[in-house]
Amino acid sequence: MGTNVIFEITKAMRASSNPHILLRTLGTFCYSLHFPSYNSDHYILNAILPFLAPSADRNLARFALNCAANMLMKSSRIAVDVSKALIKLLEELDPSCIGLQDLKVCATLLRAIHYMLPNVTLEDPIAIQSLLSNIYSLVCLGTPFFPGSDSNVNSPISSDNSDNDSGTFDDVYYGKIKFYGLMSIQSLFKKYPKAVFGCWELMFKGSLEHQFMDEPSLLHLLFHEKSFKTRHTVATTLAVVVEFSPLSKWQGAQTEASLGQIQLAQEIPKLIENLHNGLAYLLQTEVHPQFLAALLKAAGSLIDNTPYNHFDSQLLRKLCNAVMELWNLGDQVRGAVFSTLTLAFKSGNPELKDFISPKLVSWILESDEMVHDRLALLSKMIKGYPFTMETFHKTIESKLERYIMYSEPKLQAKAFEVIDEYIRAKPDCPVMPMVLEKVLVFIKHVKTESLVPALNTLSLFSNFSGIKTQSLSALLQFLQQFENDPSAYPPLRCAVLKVVGALAKAQVIPHEFFKTALSIVNSHRKVTNLNVAINSSLAVSYFCLHPCAQEYIDEIISIIEENSLNRKEKVVSNAIIAAGNLFQTFDYQVYASQFPKLLEICIKGLPHKNAKVGWDACAALVKMFGNSTIKNSQVSSELIPVLLDTIGGQPNFKTRISACQLLRNYKSELANYSIRIFQVLAEVLAAENNVEPLMADGTVLKYQQLFRQECLLTILHLINYIQSLCPAMMKSLSFYLVCIYEWLETLNLGEVEYNWVARSVQKLVVWIEKYDDITVSFGLFEDLKSLSDQYSTVASVYN
Repeated sequence: MGTNVIFEITKAMRASSNPHILLRTLGTFCYSLHFPSYNSDHYILNAILPFLAPSADRNLARFALNCAANMLMKSSRIAVDVSKALIKLLEELDPSCIGLQDLKVCATLLRAIHYMLPNVTLEDPIAIQSLLSNIYSLVCLGTPFFPGSDSNVNSPISSDNSDNDSGTFDDVYYGKIKFYGLMSIQSLFKKYPKAVFGCWELMFKGSLEHQFMDEPSLLHLLFHEKSFKTRHTVATTLAVVVEFSPLSKWQGAQTEASLGQIQLAQEIPKLIENLHNGLAYLLQTEVHPQFLAALLKAAGSLIDNTPYNHFDSQLLRKLCNAVMELWNLGDQVRGAVFSTLTLAFKSGNPELKDFISPKLVSWILESDEMVHDRLALLSKMIKGYPFTMETFHKTIESKLERYIMYSEPKLQAKAFEVIDEYIRAKPDCPVMPMVLEKVLVFIKHVKTESLVPALNTLSLFSNFSGIKTQSLSALLQFLQQFENDPSAYPPLRCAVLKVVGALAKAQVIPHEFFKTALSIVNSHRKVTNLNVAINSSLAVSYFCLHPCAQEYIDEIISIIEENSLNRKEKVVSNAIIAAGNLFQTFDYQVYASQFPKLLEICIKGLPHKNAKVGWDACAALVKMFGNSTIKNSQVSSELIPVLLDTIGGQPNFKTRISACQLLRNYKSELANYSIRIFQVLAEVLAAENNVEPLMADGTVLKYQQLFRQECLLTILHLINYIQSLCPAMMKSLSFYLVCIYEWLETLNLGEVEYNWVARSVQKLVVWIEKYDDITVSFGLFEDLKSLSDQYSTVASVYN
């Protein structure tokens, strides 16, 4: 029936010379529950598109926009098709000459764009910035900057005066324009944060000194808008803009300017100052609880995302002062104060250290209302300022003990989270006896929900030396029931595995219990749950550090080998860590027969697509080279070719850096691979001249610089240890000598490296003098000789 109604309306509309009523009826029908959920929306779109042209009658355009908005609200199918028409119409609107009759069009257009944006993908950053700029211009309608042709210019702002859109004609529609415009701005920042980051300059200009009356900014709306609803929406928009912008990755004005953000790099310090000063002022002057809560959320987002090492940290202090003055207001505001302070204290900024006082701690612990929020704040204070908070540990411990013993499970879990932060900050903290005591109480009632957080907390301890034999026996007896228990739910299994791993790592598992502990871990390997598999494989890596592992080495290596074949990267990574722990802990003779399997596991991890697996493989091989019972010659033929492949082809710079460092563990063994080693390193070194940074925060650029230095050091290491040159080597050396010299000039060396680097450069000069097949220009040769003399002089000073 719905489709028939649409067909009749659109048919009549095409034949009508005055389609106002029919468009209005169609819009109402699209909003109704009878609107069909299939392809009639495209049929309607084709009928209304002619009315969306910039040249169309404004009243007809408004009714057509209403149809589009109502359809977009219910269905995303027409979003792409209608987007061009909506954006084109927006571009045609001039906010400097919009009369009252145009306000309805603007409000309805922004409503349609608001529903459209989540369902389309815009590719061009310039077009995205232009769209935001056009939307923002309409948001500023009714202000002294864009008063509108028929508006009252003398009023500070014209907007809706109430939440139910009552008021004058222009008041109502200015309010709708601001609401849908601000919601659209939120959508753009959520979906395209990097593209619109440069628009900060547009939205946060002005100064507190002039009460933000000097620029058309969001802060102007926040200060001077009459409508509570609009001010609340502005505060919410501020929180979204700051949260989703890449502000937290800001590298400083100079670095950002070098990466292309020149204008923003100049303006951002002032914009950050405006945000901090503006929010601090409003927090001290506003009284409406709901609006204060929105302002506090915006302040929390700003505090959490501002890298204060690049800005004036006094701004943080000023803003937090304003927040703390609100802690005695009602629950709605107090909850927002807790959340904002939690974000502030977790960073450990030294500017807030003296905020921590007996009065603040007492205020947090004085009441049993909003306890979860209070404990969350307490845990972040401990995380950010562990040594300052140590002063209050007795007061905090007594309160936590009461929560753990007498509260409901969720509150008990929150109390254990606070203890977790204590342990992470100070592993030898004095709460160990209390935690263990509570664990032993809880294990008598295995099904209690509090057992899991209690075991998780226990697993964080690194020192179990103070544990009593009786308590350890009770704990081990409890763990033993999980040796062949398939019924335990995954979080409890994970907690048990964490405790077993922690006990193995601390080497407090007695000899007679080691086999049982290994069996507990082994029995969980077949469980399909990912977290269980990760914790099981991690526990195995800790078992490899235990002296008793020597007796069960074949079984342990079998488990490691199976874990290395797992599809999950974290399990593979833990298997490689376990292999490295065996390399580090035991004499080669303990696992000599299984050594090829362990080496293969590490070698397979080097080219892995997951970067962490590659790093862990490198770390495991470092431990292998550190074991004096393993001779380098035993693994040269298998390892050197893989290291060269990693250096030449692995996409991750950190893994390639580690591969270069590993290759320098070899000395005389390099002779058989000298030509290939030199060619791979020199080709990579030459190619790195043309590599562009891949990330705006400079991460790739940083590791690229380190990688080229490691390549050069490895080339010099090779020169230092090979005794003779073949014709192919001389030819390659001639080809890459200019590149090598260029990097030698920028090489940064430590005291230890100067000696052997000086020898390598001197040896290179001797080769050029000795072998005629090494072709080099006279000027380059003289430069190399001069550089060699410089290195030799510095090396002699260190000696």
